[in-house]
Amino acid sequence: MQKVVLISCILLIFVSGLSFAGVNYQDVVYLKNGTIIRGVIIEQIPDKSLKIKTKDGNIFVFDYDDIKKITKESEPKKVRSKKPTGYANISQVGMHVSEGSTKLNLTTINAVQLTNSNMSLGIGVGYVDYPGGTLIPIYADARFYLPLEIVFPLIYVQGGYSIGFVDGASGSDWGGKMFSIGGGLRVPIDKNQIVGPMIQVGYRLQQLKTYYITFSGRDILLHKTWKSYHELVISAGVSVMLF
Repeated sequence: MQKVVLISCILLIFVSGLSFAGVNYQDVVYLKNGTIIRGVIIEQIPDKSLKIKTKDGNIFVFDYDDIKKITKESEPKKVRSKKPTGYANISQVGMHVSEGSTKLNLTTINAVQLTNSNMSLGIGVGYVDYPGGTLIPIYADARFYLPLEIVFPLIYVQGGYSIGFVDGASGSDWGGKMFSIGGGLRVPIDKNQIVGPMIQVGYRLQQLKTYYITFSGRDILLHKTWKSYHELVISAGVSVMLF
């Protein structure tokens, strides 16, 4: 029986400790005129006076005759202000260097700026010029901004699929998977940081399916192979963020 009582007491103390863990308490002085002062009592003379220091550093001294009651209460929880979810559009024109040649690329991204974060998620589509044809990439875009006073450094990651449109059947490249990663700068030009020019530099891996024809006697053989392009991508444009 004694063991049961002892164990019960230990459990009660343990549970009580858990309930108070992580809770901050403060001294609260209720005055007879209705004023309430919260802080830490730093000096107390019984039946004479009390000195309390508030969080902002102010010190108040009260006579006991003016005090209605003194309590110790948990601090009110801070309510985190929510950053609203917003819409963002990024439109850019640039170039990519692949196998010694420089080609044009155009992109536009529609994204959602996530609540209480500097991250956005969106869907992008583009026009990419390639030797012998054109690609239309459709991809997911994720980017993280570091908001500073003047410029916003950023990093981005993209992944998707490029649809190929080619000039001819023989020796032409068709669509394939694409992946891109890079960084850049956004420079807001208005006080609300809505509009800002942007420049990016990154790496893109584009996989393309290639068909080519060979002849064996009177037979025509069609072959398929995959080719990977490793590219340096440089682009500039304008971003609009609405909150």
